[in-house]
Amino acid sequence: MALVPLLAWLILRSRPPLLTLVGVGVATIGLYLLAFVNISTINPGDLLAFLCAIAFGLQVVYTGKYSGRAPAPMLTLIQLATVAVLSTVAALIFEPWQAIFQHSILLQPPVIVALIVTSVFATALAFLAQTHIQQYTTPSRVALIFATEPVFAALADYLWHGTTLGPRALLGCFLILSGTLLTEVKWPWRTAPEHP
Repeated sequence: MALVPLLAWLILRSRPPLLTLVGVGVATIGLYLLAFVNISTINPGDLLAFLCAIAFGLQVVYTGKYSGRAPAPMLTLIQLATVAVLSTVAALIFEPWQAIFQHSILLQPPVIVALIVTSVFATALAFLAQTHIQQYTTPSRVALIFATEPVFAALADYLWHGTTLGPRALLGCFLILSGTLLTEVKWPWRTAPEHP
């Protein structure tokens, strides 16, 4: 999320306003507090997470760049097809892919429901909405909206399972929401709105 304004600046040549950069910084500190990241040790998963953050940032920036130039369903289809092909190739190389063809696993009702929910609602419709909406806002704002995901995930976990967060995680949630609101509030000294 913190990379999106920088990538937008480099790729789109659109310098984000200072308040947006401050909001992203505050939300990033909140994400750190919420995730309990231990930076004293770095493992291969951390490298993969960093590469994923770069890919996520590029996806948000390029979706912003092209969302006003092509129909949202077509852009969404291209994105999902690309991920499907690359993920299939990666799974065949790195994962025990034979397991997915076992009917005893694949045809279980919880697996079928999970596949439908994650593929249709959490992926296809979510990306379609993002691609359509992003023509009306900036990549930095989209990143800030996405930064609130762990806050709402924690709230859902509390509502469904009664899981509570410690003071550090609660402070992280507060900072994420504060960073997001910081960029959206109409401050009196703000002269020009941020446009896509």
